[in-house]
Amino acid sequence: MSELAHSLCRRGKYAESEALAREALQLCVSSLPKNYDTTLRNVTVLALALGGQSRFDEAEVIQRKVIGKWQHSLGTEHPRTLESMHNLALILEFTKKDEAAELCRHVVQTRKKVLRKGHPDTLNSMDCLASLLRKIGRDEEADEIEREIKKVAESVSD
Repeated sequence: MSELAHSLCRRGKYAESEALAREALQLCVSSLPKNYDTTLRNVTVLALALGGQSRFDEAEVIQRKVIGKWQHSLGTEHPRTLESMHNLALILEFTKKDEAAELCRHVVQTRKKVLRKGHPDTLNSMDCLASLLRKIGRDEEADEIEREIKKVAESVSD
């Protein structure tokens, strides 16, 4: 159910995704511990669905809680923690662009360290950061990051 909710969210069907995520979350809460992987993933899908409906404050609060739980159970540099931080940056980009860019920059730096430069998650976060920097008028920085992405992508494909 959570995969379907996530798929709906990615396709822009946020209200449907929210309803399904809430249903999946209820099932998880009744049968699994609060910090369980599936539960936290369902909460993340819910936060993204709320963000997609411009309910940014609600989505932000929820996603910050998810980050806290991942940090507590897996650590600050674990890929799931970093994924949750990346998702928060996606939510914040509509209301707090500067904070979103700084959070995304942190995720990029940590992913480079933990996953390496050429990892798809690292490249995805770099692309997100470049996009955020453009939105706040920092085009030269965005250009530099995009050149780095191109260089890494070319070296991986060789």
